[in-house]
Amino acid sequence: MHASLEHIFGSRIRGKLMGLLFTRADEDFLPVELAGLLGEKRASLSRELSRMAGAGILACGWRGKHKTFRANHSFVFFPELQGLAQRTVGAAGMLIEALAGLDGVRNAFVYGPYTRGDDGDIDLLIIGDVLDGNRLDELMGGVEKRLGRTLNYIVYGRAEFESKVKARNAFLMDVMEDDLIMVAGRRE
Repeated sequence: MHASLEHIFGSRIRGKLMGLLFTRADEDFLPVELAGLLGEKRASLSRELSRMAGAGILACGWRGKHKTFRANHSFVFFPELQGLAQRTVGAAGMLIEALAGLDGVRNAFVYGPYTRGDDGDIDLLIIGDVLDGNRLDELMGGVEKRLGRTLNYIVYGRAEFESKVKARNAFLMDVMEDDLIMVAGRRE
C-alpha cells in the first residue's frame, strides 16, 4: 500500500480498504475475503468497515446470512475517492510502480475503455527499447494478478513508434486521440 493513502485516510487499514474497495468498486466483499486479500485481521477490518459504512463511504449488502461491503456509488465524494485510489493503488499506480523497475521504457499509457470508466480489460501501450521482455512479462503478469483483470499490452520500440506515427497508422491515431492515463514518461 502506498504511504500516501495511509496518511490521507489516517490509518493503514483504512488506506488499504479504500485502495481495494474503490479500485474494485463494483464488487461486494465479505470481511473474511477482505482479510485474506489485504493480509489483515478480520476483527480490525470489521471495526473499520462499520465506521466507513456508518459514514456512508461504503454500502452494505448480504450474501446469504453474511454481510458484504462495497464502495458506495451514491457517496458524494465517490468519483474523487475512486480517482485517488486508481492513481495510487489502482491500475495506474500499480503500472507506474511496475514500469519504474524496467529499463528502456520511454513512455507508457493506458488507453481505451478503461480510461472512460469501463471496468473491463486494461489496454496499455509501452514505447521504448525494452530489452528484457521476460521481465516485462513477469511485471505485467504480477499487475494483472493483483488487479484481478486482464491486462493487454503492446510494446513499440522508439523507432517503430515514430515510424508508425509518421505514417499516420490508423490504430495509433485512434489511440492518441483517446483519453490516456500516463503511467511512464509524458504525453508528447
